[in-house]
Amino acid sequence: ERAVSDATADLPAGEKLDAALRVIVDYQQSYPGLRMIDIEPAQVIKRLSRVIPLMRQRLERLAQGPDPSLAVSTAVRVAISHYVVHSDDDGDFLDQLRHAARVKHHAPESSQ
Repeated sequence: ERAVSDATADLPAGEKLDAALRVIVDYQQSYPGLRMIDIEPAQVIKRLSRVIPLMRQRLERLAQGPDPSLAVSTAVRVAISHYVVHSDDDGDFLDQLRHAARVKHHAPESSQ
C-alpha cells in the first residue's frame, strides 16, 4: 500500500490507477525465481481469498469512468492469473491490466 501511495502522490486523478497498476506489475515481476504459489499453493490460495477484495477496494478508489468496479475487478483477476500461472506473456502484463481497467491516461514512469 505504501508503494501505491508513493507512486500516486502528486499525480492527476486520471493517472493514479495506471501508477498503481505499474506497482502491481513491478512487485509481481520482482521475484521471478522463488514464488510462494509454487511452494505452498494451498496457503497462497487461502491468502488470495482475503487479498482480492482488498486489492479491488483500494484500486476502485483510484478508478474513473463508467463502471469502475467492473473494470478494477477484471484487472485484479488478470493480476491474480499472472501470479498463479506462469506464461509467455509477462511482457504484456501491464498492457493487459491497463486494458482490463480501461486506463486511458498513462502515468509517467517513476524514477525510482
